Amino acid sequence: MKKIVVFVGVDKSESSTLHYIREVLKEVNKKVEIDVSYYTQKSLKLELCKGCCQCFYTHKCNLDQIDHMDLLKKEMLEADFVILGSPVYLHNVSGSMKNFIDRLSYWSHIFALRGKNGMVVSSADSNGGRLVVDYLERVMAFFGCPVVASANIFSVYNYDDGLIEEHAEKIVDSLKCPIKSNKIIDAIYITLKKIMECRAERENDVEYQYWKKNHFFDVGSFETLIK
Repeated sequence: MKKIVVFVGVDKSESSTLHYIREVLKEVNKKVEIDVSYYTQKSLKLELCKGCCQCFYTHKCNLDQIDHMDLLKKEMLEADFVILGSPVYLHNVSGSMKNFIDRLSYWSHIFALRGKNGMVVSSADSNGGRLVVDYLERVMAFFGCPVVASANIFSVYNYDDGLIEEHAEKIVDSLKCPIKSNKIIDAIYITLKKIMECRAERENDVEYQYWKKNHFFDVGSFETLIK
């Protein structure tokens, strides 16, 4: 059984984004046995990021002790596949999705979701969906998670952009034969590697030590690291 974790940046029960994801995963479940966990701002208590940058310095967040972010992190790290979705708020992700991403910012320096694949979904009444999809794809790339399927749906017309089965098939294929890197992630890896190498003299640098411990410096590409 494959574990899939979904986070949608909404604070309501009825969500076009969430509905679409459910429809796609129904198709996936016809071909691969999956265990899906759905999370939203409404179902979780997530405190607002304070911008203290402690997560970059220590890989810990004090807020994790008073809300559900630790649970969500654990679920995502244990998953085989991760899906992020958000409605369009003025050509950007929703506030709850942005806060979710802010709380995970340090993951962008350590490729925390390496070895997994993902999907991103946006929903809008008219426009701006492509911008949201592009942003979420970029976030996933920094987390080390290649996006194998993306959907931009228009909620005022219907819940299906005509690609439900196609998106489901891409997820099925990735669960059977994982795609563990792409050119964007490889480029991010090369850039971050140069930055981290310049921090070698900082003995107490948590991020440098993480890279060293996990052999990030020992290979020439992210794809090789995963292999």
